[in-house]
Amino acid sequence: MKVIDRLKGTAQFNEAVEAQKEELRIGVMDVERAEIRRMYETGEISSEQLKDLRRMINYIESATLYEHTE
Repeated sequence: MKVIDRLKGTAQFNEAVEAQKEELRIGVMDVERAEIRRMYETGEISSEQLKDLRRMINYIESATLYEHTE
């Protein structure tokens, strides 16, 4: 019985860690979007570069969310 309880605890811990990782990934993408917007607004990148970078982040976000649902 103790082994089963330990395994259950490990699974719960792993789920909590995965949830924290997911929150961190989403937070990082938000920071990336904000930085890209700042760079565009200050003229560091063109509108074409803005679109390409946003597209890349959207792709990464889609892949991350798809990975999380599997």
